Amino acid sequence: MVKKEKSIRLPAEIKYATELAVLKANDTYPKPEGWDLSPRMVVEFIDGSDKEYTATINGKKVAIKPERKFYGERVEIEKCVASLASELGLMLVGPPGTAKSMLSELLACAISNDSTLTIQGTSGTTEDQIKYSWNFGLLPKLGICEESLIPAPLLTGIRNGKIVRFEELTRCPSEVQDTLISILSDKVLIIPEFADQKSRVNLSQKGHNVIGTANTIDRGINETSSALKRRFSYIYIMPIKDLKLEISLVERKMEQITEENNIKATISYDVLDVLTTTFKELREGVSSDGGKVSQPTTVMSTAQVISVGHNALLHAEFFGGKEVTFDDVAKHIIGSIVKEKRDDIVTFQQYMESVVARRRSEHKKWNDFYNSRKYMN
Repeated sequence: MVKKEKSIRLPAEIKYATELAVLKANDTYPKPEGWDLSPRMVVEFIDGSDKEYTATINGKKVAIKPERKFYGERVEIEKCVASLASELGLMLVGPPGTAKSMLSELLACAISNDSTLTIQGTSGTTEDQIKYSWNFGLLPKLGICEESLIPAPLLTGIRNGKIVRFEELTRCPSEVQDTLISILSDKVLIIPEFADQKSRVNLSQKGHNVIGTANTIDRGINETSSALKRRFSYIYIMPIKDLKLEISLVERKMEQITEENNIKATISYDVLDVLTTTFKELREGVSSDGGKVSQPTTVMSTAQVISVGHNALLHAEFFGGKEVTFDDVAKHIIGSIVKEKRDDIVTFQQYMESVVARRRSEHKKWNDFYNSRKYMN
């Protein structure tokens, strides 16, 4: 049981438990065997809806309108859901900070009501961390048996018909990645240590599939074999292009952060507008008026905007006047931009002295941002 009052971050199936229960009670659409919600309701859950759903949950009538949780094209979400209902796994590919992990969590949550069967890919990830291992304390006493087996996420997902999330798959060595080939092809995981056939063969139950994520920035570190690529449907998740949509996403995340962490400090729309616009222009290498902007080597993602906003909120909460100022933002923005190379600070200073300086006369918010540069070092 997860204790909500002590948890830093709740799994999606707990955070949205009431919403999921209401959607399930109203779900009359066709759904694949083993799925908790139908494909149509999975998309409603992730992309949101203006339609109000009502149901009696624990003896109490509840009405909800599903909130939008992932800011991408609805058709992209539909493609992801359709892929997971097929024979292939799903691979979400894109630049860092484009909410691939969030989308994979939401998909697993809505389909399996369990987003916790997760493998974090690293250069040190081993096959037993993916499939299974053994309790060496029990082996001398019990021998090779079910009681001494320690299922890893993949075996658990296969046995229980659940979605397994493989985060940053391409960070793993190629031979570890290829562990998935036979499982995705034959839908079976063999435990050769077991003597009898019944225990040895684990057939994938209905509902099981794999969602992988991969950052384009990691391309070339560990090549994915063509055999494994053929067993995934690739969906590319790209940064948000619409500035107003990106600002609304950041604004909503700030509201969630303040509510969930009981933060009394506030952050204005003007601050979020300047912060989001700055990151977008540095990310794309062009200003809103068409001027060329030098790009830092660091990925200037929406997630980084949210991180700076969060830090600025905390700074105002603990040390400021309860409202985020551009000085609060300035104290944390360099730490988000200058990560790969120290020279990126020069790139950012050039942006401040050209684009931001030019806008000083257009609006007070840009003048205030420019004047906060004394903290940007």
